[in-house]
Amino acid sequence: MIEFKKVTKYFKKNKVLIDISFDIRKGEFVILSGINGSGKTTIINLINQVVTLKSKDKGKIKSTRSISYFPEKIVLPTYIKGYDFLKLFLDEHLSKGEIEKYMEKYKIPNKAVNLYSKGMIQKLIIIKTLLMEKELYIFDEPINGLDVDMKKIFIEDLKHLKIRNKTVLVCSHEKKLFSKLCDKEIIIENGIICS
Repeated sequence: MIEFKKVTKYFKKNKVLIDISFDIRKGEFVILSGINGSGKTTIINLINQVVTLKSKDKGKIKSTRSISYFPEKIVLPTYIKGYDFLKLFLDEHLSKGEIEKYMEKYKIPNKAVNLYSKGMIQKLIIIKTLLMEKELYIFDEPINGLDVDMKKIFIEDLKHLKIRNKTVLVCSHEKKLFSKLCDKEIIIENGIICS
């Protein structure tokens, strides 16, 4: 599914990843943890192929292209309604009723995105990420703006992904919330894998 072999990544003269190796297998639930600036975002960007290895870099990366991604920073078109936004990104086989069911479950009204709170926008992107039919689901700090009840609902939806043998990678400072689902933890510190 995903494999990093002795990857060293430079940004200009700075080494941001140093000789890291790990693999994530199909159906695994993996937590990626580390303090800010440790290299987590670079790993996610390499998996997503937003960033690639250049001639100066070293190592090899294998990654699926079938990815549903929840980014830490979210920017949305402001005047589109919540339902219309979801329908734009989700596979055609999903019914209107299924999308509306998730909007109701996450307590998101169908109104223009510019009228949503930060938490509502976050939940909208969570729904989009969950409902896309992909092999790998990446969530980068998905629970920062969620209340206790929404966190429970989100964890249950992640559990269903795991039951369906989907591969999940979660980057979070609140890793205890995911401990019952976790198969593996990758800890990175100053660009080096610690586990």
